[in-house]
Amino acid sequence: MTSARFAVLGVCLLAASVMTRATVADENFDLQTFLASNELEPVRSPDRVESQPVEVIREPAEPGRLGRWVFRRLPEPLPLPGPVMAELSSLLLAAESYLPAYKFCGFQPVIAFRFWRGPDAIDVLICFKCSELAFEKVGTQSNLGRKIPFDPSRAKLARLVRQSRPDDQTFKDIK
Repeated sequence: MTSARFAVLGVCLLAASVMTRATVADENFDLQTFLASNELEPVRSPDRVESQPVEVIREPAEPGRLGRWVFRRLPEPLPLPGPVMAELSSLLLAAESYLPAYKFCGFQPVIAFRFWRGPDAIDVLICFKCSELAFEKVGTQSNLGRKIPFDPSRAKLARLVRQSRPDDQTFKDIK
C-alpha cells in the first residue's frame, strides 16, 4: 500500500473516531430532560435578567469543563426589558432552538445573560463563532449539561442580543 493510501486510511479512521465520540456524547445528553430540569428554574421564571459582555481569560483546562470566563466591568450589566426577557427565556428553553449535534469548536462566548430567581442565578454563555451556548450555575464555574448548538435560533438570538445592548457596537454586526 502506498503512503498516500495510508494517509487516506488514517484520515478516515480519525473521522470515524470523532464521529463516534460525538454520537456517544449526544446519547449521554437528553436535551428535553435537561431543558425541563429544576436546575434551569431561574431561566424558566426569572425575577430579572441582565446582559453582560464576556471575555475569555483562558481556554478550558480539562475535558468536560467550559473553562473560566471573566465578565467585563465596563460596560456594566444591563437589565433586560420584560418582553425581551420573556422571549429570551422561551427561546432558550425550546428544544427546537437547538441542533441535535455536538460540535468540536473553540468555545469563546462574547455575551452572557444572567437569569436571577431569588438568590439563585444561571449564566447562559453565548458563542456566535460556534453558534453554541452553555448554561452555568453562578458561583460554581462548572457547566450544566453541555454546550448546545443553537443554529436554528441564531437569528432570533442575535436580535435579542442586539435588543439587550442597543448601544454596544460589539453586537451591532452579529448576523
